[in-house]
Amino acid sequence: MTRQILITGATGKTGTTATTALLDQGHHVRALVHRFDERAERLAKAGAEVVTGDMLDPDAVSRAAKGMDAAYFAYPPAPGLVEAAATFLQAAEENHVGAIVNMSQLAARRDAPDLESRQHWIIERMLDHFSGTVTHLQPTTFAEWLIEFWNPATGEYRLPLGGTRVASIAAEDIGRAAAAVLADPQPHAGKVYTLFGPAEVDYYQITEVMARVLGRRVTYVPISPDEFRSALRQRGRDPQLIEHQVNVAADVRDGLYSGINDTVRRLTGSDPLTIEAFIERNRQRFEAAPAEAHGKSGVRETIGELFGLIGKGELDRAADLFAEEIDWLVPGDERVPWTGSRTRREEVPGYFTDLWSAMVPGENQMSVDKILVDGPDAVVLSHVASTAKATGRRFSMREALRMTVEDGKITRMHVYEDTQLVAEAVLG
Repeated sequence: MTRQILITGATGKTGTTATTALLDQGHHVRALVHRFDERAERLAKAGAEVVTGDMLDPDAVSRAAKGMDAAYFAYPPAPGLVEAAATFLQAAEENHVGAIVNMSQLAARRDAPDLESRQHWIIERMLDHFSGTVTHLQPTTFAEWLIEFWNPATGEYRLPLGGTRVASIAAEDIGRAAAAVLADPQPHAGKVYTLFGPAEVDYYQITEVMARVLGRRVTYVPISPDEFRSALRQRGRDPQLIEHQVNVAADVRDGLYSGINDTVRRLTGSDPLTIEAFIERNRQRFEAAPAEAHGKSGVRETIGELFGLIGKGELDRAADLFAEEIDWLVPGDERVPWTGSRTRREEVPGYFTDLWSAMVPGENQMSVDKILVDGPDAVVLSHVASTAKATGRRFSMREALRMTVEDGKITRMHVYEDTQLVAEAVLG
């Protein structure tokens, strides 16, 4: 029987595979994406009905859920997770969706030290009240960490995992498992499925496999949690994501991600990818030329350091990353005090003090989605949310920053955002 299935986060790591797997089975898939990009275009060409919308917009999510038999909830590690889940649940209820499959995580628990793991536990409990069937997927660590933390220039992994063994699972295997449940939800009603890769290995063993497959020297260098946290800050990671990844590493060392089972095979009919198969499948990314992968790191690291210092409120140190003469532009309503141009380094702290003084303390959120680097130039794609102090209005939006770093100093920063939304929130 052909089913009508909604996939949220359809261009994400698990959503893409879930979408294509369901299409291959002959189901109608509505793929909800934040924007129509090349990834969304590929899904459309594969046969998906692609719709755009913000997961924090109740009307957009409700429209996407209309007429659906089942829906998959997946949200990136970014601010807004619980709000997105609540919005998704409401949309599913008011449109009489029959089944939900929730992408959670193995360490989701009430007393988790990091916010995201606690939020996943809260979302599980919230979705348990859904009037239809609910299935939670709790994967162990993603095999994609092998790509994320690989340094082809040095051939090193620098991670705080010690010698702990874990059966990491590829995102595509999680997507296949999600598709299997969505295609026939009833037998899986109320189930919590922990998902593992095929074998527990440590990073010393992983580097041996990589060296054999890639034909080059590969080394694992154990580091401390503080070194790991510092490295993530230099990458410009959102503070919430940093604490989550640091605590995931701690949970791995403590054995909370340990285990192995045959759930993926039972759900999908085939085994999950081995580490060797994962490396082979992603060989092009592992064999990226050092200059390509890390030659631009001066630009990326400078931008990452900037966001790290801003997150800690160290504005004078942040300003030191700028050249004396700068090309700074924030378009917008001239009545909004932080808009306009700036030309000198000493003007940088004023931008943030003007901005922050207009917002409710503790409600500012920013997550860096991606930093795209081309020579000295970079584009930073991010999501911001805050509440204006004067009006009490909450706003959430995507923004893009065009930046240039020359000789280790930022010479240009142009901010592109929804200026009308900001003005309405701040000015009323």
